[in-house]
Parts: sequence; structure tokens; C-alpha cells
Amino acid sequence: MRLFRVINDFYKIKNDGWNYQDLLLMQSAIRTVGLDPECEISLNVFIDSLIDEIHQDSVGFDSYGESITLFSPQEADDYSKFVVENISSPVFTSLHGLKIQYKDRLEMVEVLSGQLQITQTDALKMLLRQSIANMGVNLDYQFPLAETAIEILGCIRLAEKLAGPQQLLPQAEKTDATNHKIVVSSPTFSEVTAKDLLKFVEPFTKKIAANIHPYSDFQNDLGLNHGDMVDFIRCMENIFHIKINDWEIPMITNANLAADFINATRKANKGDVHPWSRPDKDRNQLRPF
Repeated sequence: MRLFRVINDFYKIKNDGWNYQDLLLMQSAIRTVGLDPECEISLNVFIDSLIDEIHQDSVGFDSYGESITLFSPQEADDYSKFVVENISSPVFTSLHGLKIQYKDRLEMVEVLSGQLQITQTDALKMLLRQSIANMGVNLDYQFPLAETAIEILGCIRLAEKLAGPQQLLPQAEKTDATNHKIVVSSPTFSEVTAKDLLKFVEPFTKKIAANIHPYSDFQNDLGLNHGDMVDFIRCMENIFHIKINDWEIPMITNANLAADFINATRKANKGDVHPWSRPDKDRNQLRPF
């Protein structure tokens, strides 16, 4: 909860266009509240610690729900459901998936608790872990707390972009290979999914696109280094005619999240339609909640 308060306070002060000094300032604020921004924590431990803290008398679920929905856009009727359906960050999805599990599936938690003779807290942890694991996310992967804060910060801004007013988008023009130059045609906005991006990830890893999961972590699962990530982002910028800020690059950790950023950026720049206004069955099957 201390981490969420720091992120919320930071976002109130500046909600976009962060630079390196801004992010260093946020790391300093994290230290001020007694947390180590360099401390590495696994998603497993993050989920357990979060649920344990929510169940403390001094916190409670209402306070938790308020802290993660403070900047919910007016256009999103159910912010947590909107996040789970439209943003592919494992950490951010876990935060809002927990709210959904707690609010909508409390009866399931109670049944599981009774059948397995475990506490409701442990039953909730089990359900949330399984939901995240079904996304293909490695729950044992460890990440610094500072990276988590930056990822949450970026996803708050991303949700605002995605939830903005919707307008129609003309079809993108197709181009051909001419003069021995390789020209890649850009899909229409609503067609940009993780599946579209896997073929562009393939040159940066030893794996073929068919063996790359949309939630495979670029660095930890596919072996992309910082230079590879910069080249991949520049490739996406050229193909989809967008600009991704340097501070956003560390937040793009998998193909699904890359698709989210591309869609949100094009929507913000051109007033495009909502990226999932036309249902994508393969993507929806990956949604855990």
C-alpha cells in the first residue's frame, strides 16, 4: 500500500512525459516510505504480500480498491475489468485481477476454502496465482521494486489513453517492396495484436515466432538485451508510424504489452477506434479473469 501511495502522489504531480530525473525522484520517494527500490521480489511473493497486507485490520479491501482506482477514467465503467481486458502487464493485471476475484468471486473463494480446509486468504492467493499462471507468466521471475513502480505508473497512463473517446479510423494503405527495399505494410489499428508482433520479435531471439508466447518476457524468456529492445522499439515505431518515449521502453516487457502501447499511442495521436472494438478470440482466451 505504501508503494501505491507513492505512485499515486507522483502521478498527481506529473501524469505524463516523465524523464530520467523524474523516475529517480520516485525511487527516492519509495526509499522515504521505508521500501528498498532495488529489492528484487517475485510475482509469487508480490501476490502473497499484497493479499496479507490487505487483510490487515489497518488496511482492508476498500482502501486497497480505492488506491488502485484513484485515476480511473470516466469512460471506463468497471475500471478493473477494463484493465484486465485491455492491458497486458502481469503486475498491473494482478492488482486489478485481485479486486475482481475479491468482489465477484468471493463465493468461489469460500467454497475452495471449505473444500481444501484452508483459510480464505490462502484460497484467494491460490486462485490469483492460477489466474496469472494461465497467462503464461513465470511467477518465480524476480524484478526490482523500482521497475514495478514504473510499470504501474506507465499502465495508469496507458489505461487513460485507451479509455479516451473513440472515433473511426480509415484503413491503412498497403505498400509494396520496390527498388530492392523491404517495406512492411502497417495493419489497420484494430488489427494490431501480439500475434502481429511476434514475427518482428523473432529476429532478436533464437526462437521462431511459432514458439514465442504473447506473454513471454522479452529479456528473461527470450534473451533480448537493452540494445535489442531499443532496436525492436524503433522497428515498431517505423512500421506503425508512432513514437514511443524512452521512459516507456522498460515497461514493454512482452508482445501483448507492446501491442497495448502501439494501440494506445496511435489512438492518442490520431483518435483511432478502441484496439479491441473488434473481438480477438485468441487474445480473449488469454485473459485470466
